[in-house]
Amino acid sequence: MNTLTPKLPRILITAFEPFGSYSTNPTKDLIPDISQWKSSYFEVESIVLPVTFEGAIQKVYDAANDVQAIIHLGLADNRSSVSFEKIAINWNDARIADNNGAKPSRGEIILGGVAGIFSTFPQTSEQVFLDIGKTLNLSAEISYSAGTYVCNNLYYKSLQKYSERNHFRPVLFIHIPPFEMIPKEKILQFLFAFIKFSFENSLI
Repeated sequence: MNTLTPKLPRILITAFEPFGSYSTNPTKDLIPDISQWKSSYFEVESIVLPVTFEGAIQKVYDAANDVQAIIHLGLADNRSSVSFEKIAINWNDARIADNNGAKPSRGEIILGGVAGIFSTFPQTSEQVFLDIGKTLNLSAEISYSAGTYVCNNLYYKSLQKYSERNHFRPVLFIHIPPFEMIPKEKILQFLFAFIKFSFENSLI
C-alpha cells in the first residue's frame, strides 16, 4: 500500500535585480543557493523581481498562490546588519528612478490607505531573528524604516494584500548589507536558520 508523503509548507522568497548604478544585486546572487535548499520542514519558491514600482508586486501576486509565507529580500547598501523590517509605510519618495524610469515622489502608495502596516510575522520572531544573529556572530537588527523606494512600496502592497483574511500569509521584508559587510555564505546560513526555526516552531 502506498503512503502519501505529507506536503510541506512552501515559502516564497523574493530578491531584486540590479538597479541604479549597481551592476549586481546581492539579493539576486543569493537565489541560486536558496532555490537549492532542502529541509524536512519547508519548501522554497524563489523569484527575482524587477526594480519597478508597478512590476514587482505583480510578480509576487502571480507567484504567491500556493505559498504559506513570504519573505522579501532587498539591498541596504548603507547598512552593516541584516535588518528585520518591522513596518512598511504608505509613502513613495524615490531618490532615483526605478528600472522603468518611474520616480514617484512625496505621495501615498495607496491613496487613503493606512499610514503604516506592521510585518505579519509574529512578534516572537523578532527575538528569534536577533538570537540567531548572536548565535552565528552576525549583526542583526530590528529596523523601523524600509525606506521610501521600491522595497518599501513592495512591502506595503504585500502586507496590504496578504493581511486580508481570505488571502492571509505572513509577510516579512529583510534588508541585507553588501557582501563586503557580511559574507554571502554567512547571510545564507542566517536566513536558512531563521526560516527553519520559524516553520519548526510554528511561528509561520
